[in-house]
Amino acid sequence: MGCDSTQSRSMNQPNRSFEELKVLALDSGDIDAYNELETAHLDYEHGAFFEYAKEMADKHNYPQAYYDTYIQLLKHTDDPTTTLSLDSCDEKTRSLAIEYLQKASELGFKPATDELMEFNTVSPSIHKLSKLELFKKIVQENLKEQMCDSLVLSNKSDFTNIKYLNSTFDINKIDSVEFYGRDLQNERKNRRIPIGTSFIIYSSNRDFYNISFDSLTTTNRTMMSNLEDMFKPGGIVFRTDNELILYSINACGRGYKNVQRIDSLIHKNVFESSEFYRLHNGCGMDRMKEIKK
Repeated sequence: MGCDSTQSRSMNQPNRSFEELKVLALDSGDIDAYNELETAHLDYEHGAFFEYAKEMADKHNYPQAYYDTYIQLLKHTDDPTTTLSLDSCDEKTRSLAIEYLQKASELGFKPATDELMEFNTVSPSIHKLSKLELFKKIVQENLKEQMCDSLVLSNKSDFTNIKYLNSTFDINKIDSVEFYGRDLQNERKNRRIPIGTSFIIYSSNRDFYNISFDSLTTTNRTMMSNLEDMFKPGGIVFRTDNELILYSINACGRGYKNVQRIDSLIHKNVFESSEFYRLHNGCGMDRMKEIKK
């Protein structure tokens, strides 16, 4: 009787082909396919998943992929108590790793935020809060006792369910969107941005932001209707680095003082009192008001 030449198959290996998973994950932003690829690479040497993670992050703005890119960049250490370490990286690799870790944190990925907080305890200069992170702190503080949550959508198919996104912006130039605020379970079904919640649009297209501002300040009736869909109670629109932020605030009646208060907080805490361009939207079907100081 001959020997059994059948090799055992690792439980980490997917039922679908690598090529199929790559196309689904990297071309279409399919998160399930991405997770299958990541699990399969547990059977490979550390660092083998780097290119997949980085491409998923760069193309689809997926928070987990930014964090995975950071992990894949870490190097082995001789310390028996630590397998991988940022300290083992050269300066260029270290800088890239921190950049992707920061981006994961900005997108609300808690493990990345926790890791940055740990770094700050050892070396406070390693992480300077980005404009987006500083703004998110304002959102958190204004929700007071309410739970603040994050929901990131990176599949184009998800965008079609958000009426005000499709009717106002060129979704082909959008990488991903994020709801940051309260009651996010049904955000994709909501007609407008709830008060106290920010809607953050991420785009790597350089023209997107200027085109969007031009569009938002158009005074035709179609745009006025779109603005009411987004901001029936009012709000603020501004840009940070590679994000367009739409923040819903109650501007009805005396509520406009609250808009001015939050505008002052953004001016002082996010832009360090320097000049920045933003739009204010009043209550109801109102046009956007440009503010530059």
